[in-house]
Amino acid sequence: MGSLSHQNFVPPTTQKAIVVNGKDEVVIWDEAPCPKIPADQVMVRVEAVGLNPSDTKMRGAFATKFGILGADFAGTVVAVGDEVDNISVGDRVFGAQNEMYGTTPERGAFCEYAVTRGKMWTKVPESWSTEAAASLPVGVSTAGIAMKLLGLPLPGQGAAKPAYVLVYGASTATATIAMQMLKLFRSRSDCYLFPEEFRPSEKKPGSRSFRSQ
Repeated sequence: MGSLSHQNFVPPTTQKAIVVNGKDEVVIWDEAPCPKIPADQVMVRVEAVGLNPSDTKMRGAFATKFGILGADFAGTVVAVGDEVDNISVGDRVFGAQNEMYGTTPERGAFCEYAVTRGKMWTKVPESWSTEAAASLPVGVSTAGIAMKLLGLPLPGQGAAKPAYVLVYGASTATATIAMQMLKLFRSRSDCYLFPEEFRPSEKKPGSRSFRSQ
């Protein structure tokens, strides 16, 4: 595992966590095992979490017995593996966990301490609250994956011609993030909204809004 860098912090052996038990029930487990810290990972004291539709679907065949629920988190780094050189104890970070993986059931976000790889988190900007940071990871990654699958050029790469993208349900959190990304990608976004969501005053520059009848 390698050595750890921490400031008088002793990683706990157990913690409180929200899990799915053997009866497919969501419960608070007061003595959930606290994951060990591999050399290439960090331990974060979770201070805020985000809720996603996927969290409600982790039941039945999708659930791992006593796996920890939750993906989005934000908090403070309390220990780092000796192969991690881009983050320090005390840094505020946010990211997403791969909840309910069969081989890593302890890698959820709804717990006191989360262990995570550096590819799935980044530092929280000083102007952001911890709660705001915890609301973003899954939405940002979902929108980003969509941009990649569409083959859009990254900011700075340039584009031969403008790309037109339809954003369906444009008032949702993920769609709002997607529209901001499209602006960075220098793409034109056409936004489809439901009648109760239509607010012409909130129209984004470089976009057109449509609504169902």
